[in-house]
Amino acid sequence: MSVSYQLGDQIYTVRLEPQGNGTWLAHVGSETFRVELLSRSAGELRFTVDGQPFEASTAREAGGNPGGRRRFVALLGRPEPGAAPAVHHYELTRLADPQGQALQDPAVARPAGAPGSGRGVVEAPMPGQVRQVVVQEGERVQAGQPLLVLEAMKMTTRLTAGISGRVARVWVQPGEAVERGQRLVEVEPASEPPGPA
Repeated sequence: MSVSYQLGDQIYTVRLEPQGNGTWLAHVGSETFRVELLSRSAGELRFTVDGQPFEASTAREAGGNPGGRRRFVALLGRPEPGAAPAVHHYELTRLADPQGQALQDPAVARPAGAPGSGRGVVEAPMPGQVRQVVVQEGERVQAGQPLLVLEAMKMTTRLTAGISGRVARVWVQPGEAVERGQRLVEVEPASEPPGPA
């Protein structure tokens, strides 16, 4: 089975070969990993990659294609035994189904508010609860600066400004439940200084 995903500007094709007893060989580019599935429930996975333990919470984009092109993944792993767990958040776009049929042009637009998107409206990437708002209306921010913290799927995600500018509007407050795609914060682009006369 082979599936292609886009993560940022990179496209990854994952080819899985079942080995029996809940284990697979996962081929990603020129690398091969041994993956063992320990447990699976609705949106939750526990597995090892080359013996290293991981936990993942996943969600699919609602509506549209029944296969759900966009996936939201919170991955919890321990880089070394005894080390504090590290949490990483990903938004993936599925480009091909298991039979290799293309689902979407690889030139996928970045989500609103993502760095480099040129848009200043930050939307909730998945349903969750606002834990903290770290900016106020009128405040100047830089691209990549944290705006708020959202808790979703038992994990916290720090949402950042996609552009530099001024916070024009904050639509939410701490403790508020939000839906995927709901507007959270709007940043107006920084105005250009006047050029020479």
